[in-house]
Formats: sequence, structure tokens, C-alpha cells
Amino acid sequence: MKIFNIFTTLAHSLKRVTWTGILSLVLLTGIVYSNTLGVSAFIRDDCYIIEANPFLGRWSALPRLLTTGYWEASMGSAAPVKEYRPALMLTYFLNCRIFGLSPRAFHLGNLLLQILNTILLFILLRRSYGVEPAFTAAALFAILPVHSEAVAYISGRSELLVLFFMLLSWKALDPQKPRLAWGLASFAFALLSKEQAILFPIFLAAADACLYRVPFHLPPRRRVYFGLAGVAGLYLLLRQAVLGHGLQAGRDYFSGAGYLTRLLTMSRFYFEHYLVPMVTGLRIQFDYARPLIPDSTPADAAAWLCLACWTALLAYSLCRAWKTRSRTAFWFLTAVLFLLPTGNLILKLDTLGADRFLYTSSVSFCVLAALAVSRLRPLFRRTAVCAVLAWYSFISVKLNPVWAFQESFCKAALAGNPYSAKSIAQLGYELWHKGELEPAIRQYDRALRLAPDLTTAYYNLGSIYMEKGDLERAKLNFQKALQYDPTDPDTWTCLGVVAERLARPDVAGRCYTRAIELQDFNATARYNLAHLLLMGGHPALARPHFEQFLRVAPDDPKAPAVRKLLAGLKV
Repeated sequence: MKIFNIFTTLAHSLKRVTWTGILSLVLLTGIVYSNTLGVSAFIRDDCYIIEANPFLGRWSALPRLLTTGYWEASMGSAAPVKEYRPALMLTYFLNCRIFGLSPRAFHLGNLLLQILNTILLFILLRRSYGVEPAFTAAALFAILPVHSEAVAYISGRSELLVLFFMLLSWKALDPQKPRLAWGLASFAFALLSKEQAILFPIFLAAADACLYRVPFHLPPRRRVYFGLAGVAGLYLLLRQAVLGHGLQAGRDYFSGAGYLTRLLTMSRFYFEHYLVPMVTGLRIQFDYARPLIPDSTPADAAAWLCLACWTALLAYSLCRAWKTRSRTAFWFLTAVLFLLPTGNLILKLDTLGADRFLYTSSVSFCVLAALAVSRLRPLFRRTAVCAVLAWYSFISVKLNPVWAFQESFCKAALAGNPYSAKSIAQLGYELWHKGELEPAIRQYDRALRLAPDLTTAYYNLGSIYMEKGDLERAKLNFQKALQYDPTDPDTWTCLGVVAERLARPDVAGRCYTRAIELQDFNATARYNLAHLLLMGGHPALARPHFEQFLRVAPDDPKAPAVRKLLAGLKV
């Protein structure tokens, strides 16, 4: 009986420690990221993915939202980046329908996901390492400074959501008590949140072998892996059906460079701009655009040294994981695994890197750091943990406001990379929308001197000149934008507007038609083309475009007048 009472007391004590730990993690995460909740603006990709998305405004558009590529809603069918993330878009949709188009509500959603990920990580690690190391790793993960972009930037939600569903799937597919249906469903949602989840079965197999010492080829586990393979296959078929082709990640950042250049540059980049900032919280960069970081040539000794170190670590970890099922090796290999999709070594991306790409891989760093600290004496261990948490919290609180407004981001990005044409152009955009047209034009001209093929700069310059009434300059800039990107529907629409104002209805009609071909739900092009046809004496041709306009934008301010017009339109 006494033994039973002892075990009962220990169980209750462990439960209290666990709930105390969870509450502490919630408070820590909430405090550090509380300054993201006062944001009242969308920035960068948020403006396209969320604010200008025509499918987030009404329930009737939900089927179209879930069957459209991530970028196609804003850029049309010819979007250079092909991604399919309906689960992510569904969270944006629910955010919008429940709270309206409020940036604060979207930031609150990101914060809640960060809290959930931290709690799940604590629960999952507790089984393998005990309460204290699990708490340390989860606390580090909660406030790691390199997570600021993923949490404080609304479009970083893809990183938060994919990890959330992968952690859920990992928990549900526990070897001791697997819940196959829940695990497969979570894996499916992870795939529909971000493409990197396709690597989860490899992670799970390695976790089975190294963390749980369960061979993944045993019959009970085979069912799990056959199920995961089936879900992955269905996802790939669905993705192909929606997007029409395979993975496309935009213009290759290393276009024209050899693979050795790519490998050397990324090896040095990983060390200087990923590992050092993740460990220290310092030297965090917001824009890696050229020419800030030059490509590493075979003469770059530092790049060769970095490559040698990474290669040695990888080989050692593979050997240790294979021979001894080393947990340390497992976590290093996990970090490498989830960095592969964004490393420019297998897939060709249009960017060198971003801190949000570290979000999933940083779990490994937090676990390894917690295990290293756990070897210290109790007093030193707790002092070290408290000091590191205080430092990381301080840095994260300072970083979060960078993602609050476009202007604050541009200034921070340009402070670290004064040669970034995109950041200069984004600063021009902010000046334009503050009504400072001439300073905005100077910023765009400066951006184009650095990057003559920056289509957004030409597009926005054309819009500014159109606003000023200088139609010839507007036309030249829109034409220049189309010279570099002939598949942008918004540019074709604006060029059509300019043509109308220049009394060229034939040219305007062709421009609107081309915009609709590229983006059939382009409400502005539909309305303008319908109005142009009606004024040209073609009501029968105008009617279907007016009707499509109403289907696409039923809440548009012009919609009541269009309904009234159609009711009396005789064809």
C-alpha cells in the first residue's frame, strides 16, 4: 500500500510539473510576442496573399480558394512560383470571416500557433528526455530570435502550420499507442500547409530507429508507413491536378552559376547567416538579395572550410545514426533534412535564404542545446538557461516590430543590405501611399538602377504616372514591366486603362482580354472590358463579362449599378 501511495504521489507531482511547465511556456511565448498584436498593417507578401486576395471575402468563394494555387489568386495562372497550400489558405479564410481583414487578428493566429507548437514540442520531448530537458528545449524554441520572421510576419504562418501538423502526426503515430487515422489526417493537413511536409515519413522512420529503438519495418509500423505513402501519393496527384505541373519555385537565384558555386556559397551562407544568428541571436539579416552576399568561387578558402566542416559533420552523423542509433546524430540529420527544400542544392529557389526557413530545423538546435546544458551542475545549468532565455527574449522583442509596417521593414532591411533593389522599391511604395509621389519616383529610379529587370518597380512607376496624369510615361513603364514579365494580369489591366484614356479602345480591349486570359477572376478587367464593349455598341458581348464580374466581386461598390444595368439591358 505504501509503495502504491509513493507512486501515486510521484504521478501527481509529475503532472503538476508538466502543467506548470506548460503554463510557463504559454506565458513566456505570449510575453515575448505580445508586441506583434498591435500591428495594424499588412506588409510584403501579406498584401498579395491576404489583403488583395479576392477569395477571402465570402463563403461562396471558398471552393475556388481551396482549388487555386497559393500565388495564383494574386498573380494569375502564370504565377512564377507554383505552390499549393489550401490548409494554410483556409486558416486565412477563417481569420477573415470571423474577425474581418484585421492584421491584429492574423497576428494573434500566428501567436496561438507558436504557443501550440511549443506545448506540443514539450509534450513530445518529455517522453524521451524527461521534464527539465524537454522544458529547456521548448522554452528555447518558444523565443528563439530567428523565429521572429515566422511568428511576427503573417505570411510566415506556413512554417508554423506545417510544423504544428507534423508534431500532431508524430504524437498520433507514437509506436506504443499509434492512432493511425489521426496521424494520417494530420500528415495530410501538413502537406496541404507547406510542401516540405513530404519529408515527414523520413523523419518518423529515423525517430523510430534512434529515439524509440523501434525498427520501422516491423508489421505494426509498416501499416503506418504504407498509410503515409498513400497520403503522400494522393497529395501529389491533387497538387498536379490543381497546378497542372510539378514544382516551380520562381527564377533560379544561381541562374548561370555552376553547381560547385552553388554548393560553396550555401555552405558559407549556412554558417555565417544561419548557424551564427541562431546560436547568438546576433547578425540577423532581413534581406539577402544580391549583391550583398557574393557567390563563392573555388578560390574562397572560407567557403571550402565551411563545406569541409559540414561534410564531416554529415558523414559522422550518418555513421553514428546507422551504427549506434545516436540521438544526437538524429537531431543533426533532422536539421539537415528539413533544410534541404530551401537550400538551393536540390530545388532551385528565387532567394538565397530567409530566417523563416530555419523554423522547423531549429527544433534540432533547441534539443541539442538543452541536452548540452543538462550535463552541467544544477546551479550552473539553471543560471545558464535563465541567462540565455533572457538574452533571446530581449533580442526577439526588439526584432518583432521590424515586421509591423512596410516602412520599418524596409529601413531595417536596407540598414543591413543597402543594395537591395526590392527593399528600395518597397520603400518607394510606402512613400507613394503616403502621397509623396516625387520621393517615391526617386526611390523607384534608384531601385531600377540596381535591378533593371525589377518589374514591380516599373508597374508602380506606371501607376504613379497614371495618377499624375502623365499617360505616356505610364504607358512606357507598363510596357517595360511587360517586357520582363508578360504574364502579369494587373499590368495588362493598367495598360488597358491607359489605352482607354488615350482614346485607343481597340488596344484597351486587347489588354483587358489578355488580363482575363491570365486571371479569369480579375474583376477590374472584367468590368472594364464589359463597359468598353457596352460603350462600343456590343451589349451582347458585354453581358457575360458583367455577369462574371458579379460572380467574382458581388460586394464591389459597382455591383448594384451593374445588377440594375443588366436588368434593363436588352440584347
